[in-house]
Amino acid sequence: MSMRIAVFARPVHNPAFSIEPGAASRIEDLRGYQPIPNPQDELALEIALSLKEMDPSLVKVLVCSVGGEPARKVLQEFLACGADEAVWLDCAGWEPDGWLVARHLREFFRNTLPDLGLFGARDLDTGAGQVGPMFSAIAGIPYFDSVTAVQWDGATHIEASRKQKRLFERIRMNVPACLGIQRGKPLRYPSLWGKLRAARAEIRRVSTDPSSFGPLVERQKFAPSKPRRASTATDYAQTTTIDRIRQAYGFTGKSEKSRSDSLIRDAPEQAARRILTIWKQEKLMDLEEAPRT
Repeated sequence: MSMRIAVFARPVHNPAFSIEPGAASRIEDLRGYQPIPNPQDELALEIALSLKEMDPSLVKVLVCSVGGEPARKVLQEFLACGADEAVWLDCAGWEPDGWLVARHLREFFRNTLPDLGLFGARDLDTGAGQVGPMFSAIAGIPYFDSVTAVQWDGATHIEASRKQKRLFERIRMNVPACLGIQRGKPLRYPSLWGKLRAARAEIRRVSTDPSSFGPLVERQKFAPSKPRRASTATDYAQTTTIDRIRQAYGFTGKSEKSRSDSLIRDAPEQAARRILTIWKQEKLMDLEEAPRT
């Protein structure tokens, strides 16, 4: 029995790429921006390629992505790693809504479902992982999440394993089925032959109409996160000793005080005792008792 494995690939934001405020209205319009494949999608491809190594004549690996030009680049990289064919479901916007992605995939596989569908359990940039469960729900096939390893008996059954700390579970199921890959072996590096083959390979492009599947959710604007505020401990460490003494007496704050209001009005002995206590708390003076004579 042959097996057809479909691996879904999604481009995600490259965390090494810095974003400056006001550089562009859309992330794909940034100069020099290159998205990367979702890391857990790479783990899914490695599992598919490992199953293919059992019998290359029986197992075929198809990689599929939905979106704009970044999706095509991710597919070409997966072809270089060893996938047999690639399908690019081109639609408006490079980052469509998860429900729209699932509908596109279901429409493409409406005649023949893959024997095994592999999805990354979570996305690197958003933390979402709803495409796999939604696709399996509308396709009417089972879905198993947080998978770390997959075995195939060469017939109609697969065994999916997952492990969380000391808990281990193995599920045996019939195909077709969908799995969400959480951990596994890292994706192999593309070989020179693989890069040459990927450069010559033709990625099958399927144009779709997003309006036929309902409302489209698309990012219209983005902004980088605000600078991280320095902690109170850091601010306190940078404060001078005189400023700390003034803060202890309540002479600093948002409102400016007159010079006459900033005078210490305690008795000399009481003021000296209070200042020495502050110095001791700040570890600026050792107030051990003088040795008796």
